[in-house]
Amino acid sequence: MTFEKSPLNRRTLLKVGAVTPFAAAGVGALGMGLALADDSPAPSGGDTAVVDRDLARTNTVETQGASENNPELNGAAAKHVAGYVTMAAATWPADIDAPDVVEFQGQDINTGDWGDWLSAELMTDIEENASEAVWVGPSSAVNVRAFRDGIDISEQLTAHLITTSESRSDVRLASSGSGSGITRILPATVTPGTGAPTFITREEWSAGTVNTSRLSYAKELKAICIHHTGGSNTYTAAQSPQVVRGMFTYHTKTLGWADLGYNVVVDKYGQIFEGRAGGLHRNVAGAHARGFNTGSCGISVMGDYMDIPVPTAALNAIATVAAWKLASTFTQDVYGTETWTVTTSNVKRSGTFSMPHLFAHRDVNYTDCPGDTYYGQLPKLRSLVQQKLNGFKERYPEHLVAYVNGGGRGAFGTVTHVRRAEGAYDVTRLTGGLILTAGGRTSAHKSAFGADWTSAWGRPLESTTGTTQRFENGTATRANGRVTFTPQKNTTSPSAEGVTGAIGAFYVSNGGATEFGAPQDAEFRIDGGYQQKFARSTISWHPATGAYDTRNAIGNKWDSLGATGSRLGFPTSRERVLSDGGFAQSFRNGQIVWSRATGAVTVSEAILHYWNKLGAEKSWLKYPARDPFAGLRNGGSSQFFQGGIVLHDAKNGKTFAVKGAIRGVYVRENFERGSLGYPASEEVAVKGGVYQAFENGQRVYWSRATGARIIKNGFLTYWLHRGGEKSTLGFPTTNEFKDSRGRTVQDFQGGRLTWDPKRRSVAFTRRS
Repeated sequence: MTFEKSPLNRRTLLKVGAVTPFAAAGVGALGMGLALADDSPAPSGGDTAVVDRDLARTNTVETQGASENNPELNGAAAKHVAGYVTMAAATWPADIDAPDVVEFQGQDINTGDWGDWLSAELMTDIEENASEAVWVGPSSAVNVRAFRDGIDISEQLTAHLITTSESRSDVRLASSGSGSGITRILPATVTPGTGAPTFITREEWSAGTVNTSRLSYAKELKAICIHHTGGSNTYTAAQSPQVVRGMFTYHTKTLGWADLGYNVVVDKYGQIFEGRAGGLHRNVAGAHARGFNTGSCGISVMGDYMDIPVPTAALNAIATVAAWKLASTFTQDVYGTETWTVTTSNVKRSGTFSMPHLFAHRDVNYTDCPGDTYYGQLPKLRSLVQQKLNGFKERYPEHLVAYVNGGGRGAFGTVTHVRRAEGAYDVTRLTGGLILTAGGRTSAHKSAFGADWTSAWGRPLESTTGTTQRFENGTATRANGRVTFTPQKNTTSPSAEGVTGAIGAFYVSNGGATEFGAPQDAEFRIDGGYQQKFARSTISWHPATGAYDTRNAIGNKWDSLGATGSRLGFPTSRERVLSDGGFAQSFRNGQIVWSRATGAVTVSEAILHYWNKLGAEKSWLKYPARDPFAGLRNGGSSQFFQGGIVLHDAKNGKTFAVKGAIRGVYVRENFERGSLGYPASEEVAVKGGVYQAFENGQRVYWSRATGARIIKNGFLTYWLHRGGEKSTLGFPTTNEFKDSRGRTVQDFQGGRLTWDPKRRSVAFTRRS
């Protein structure tokens, strides 16, 4: 925080020595242990007290101690309040201009020494006439000062002296450490789902009760918003819960908010604290970034990071919780963007615009938060988040795969409740659907009852967004704003006489009960067609496709994606045998392919067309090894095959694959988001090797003697002009690098190329 320097308005000063009488008296002061500024006894057992002081009625003192953020204030006068305190904040009347800076200084309760001056974050960006609460540590007194345009305005403020106390669980929480499991000791407001990091829950840090009816929720999570709390960085791991309790009390009791403003708080040791109630599993709107609270998750790190970096443990914890929150709502790319429409005044960004999935408080509001040094760490933080997102997709792919292959946002809407256990199911709730896992089976379903569903209903038997939907254990109906569920369980299987119509004709003509098994229920309507379950298969009919059966591993895969309601849609063929003992089945929008080595995998759209053009499983790509992933740059997609990786760039409609050693280089360069971009050609054979071109004008050349190397820019142009691999230069033996003189160079079999930036030319030095 900076402001214009001008002469300070000095008043009659009360000299304050190094040790006040209260500090010297220590714990025994006033005969009743520690006392607060209003002479009441200090809280204990995890309780928190707040004493308000009108600074116009307090003494003015000379001060010592340095101000890290505002050194021009060193030695400036301050208001002095005696009494035991651990945190402090300030407010001012709504009819005056806000200060430019508010600072606090605590006097150590044990030594009597005055600490450094601590700048408080101002909440003017969210239209609060208040500062954030800062940790000053256990202190026998506090000094307060505030300035606007260089003029001391401390007398216009009210100081809020917050005194926290240690609970019995604080030390135990700190000693249990941080990690990446499920919550440690007590349950969260709602237990978070699969893959959640270790949280210190609201019950563990002793949050007070809140009126959750005052909280609001977003239909989707668009981004993570990064903050720091400000204040001292000298707290211990055991004191961190006190800091959170102090902020909670100040936000709710003093400012009158519904709950703690942040969704998640992380301390410098990497401990993760559950913030606003419901923030772990729902998109609860916080109070942390004006105009951007609805749709974001505010993660704040304790302390001031203007001049020092966030410690590695904390940065890793922030990345872990950010990645889990994004992944749980099926965001796969931290570098991607979402569209925001902001009509709020007094913000940096308003109107309709795009923001990345992780941004800082200062990107959207007029504030220094999260500090200059922490802001400089955001590229590293985003990289960490992406690494963890990739790992999450590998470890917990079921709901993400079902969502993507079932049609993604277009089919199911956005996540309102992240995956968590409910009864016998793991469930992700969406604005237009449900994703359910039970008994090793995952299925995605369109549904208008995502918010109302309970595990007692069972899985949907039809995929629809209508006002009536059949479930395994009954039928749900919405009428006049109310949802009713009518239990209805089939206790006996219908006979073959109940197999009629087009499904019956297919059933009879293809072997009947011998082929498909006995019918398990009656025919029912689904997604514009009909379906019927049999003991060994399911037969589905649609007027555009006719009737076909699904069964075995391919049928199970189709069911897990949402069956007829998935992106694949209705089947258009029966299973057919492929080479090497594999099977495939076609659907309206793709195929499911099975092999013993890969299991059942989907292939669709442009990647399916490319694979078939090469010769499908008989080509060098062989079988698909993983389901496709969407969300690449330009709306692209990729898929791993046994023989390589296929990438489709939706912007230009081109599809190419990378394989072998060139594939290895491409992966190391971070796929299409790296320096190479999307592949722009197939591998091209040249004498002694191969090369492949990429969209950013670069090529990767490979030979058995040199391996795979990238050539780009002026070096590529010069090399090709001289004859490329056929020239005296031969193949590249390194990528470009800086030599000992700081020049950009690249080595080849026959010599070295050096870039001359002044002449903008390339020089060749023959190998001696």
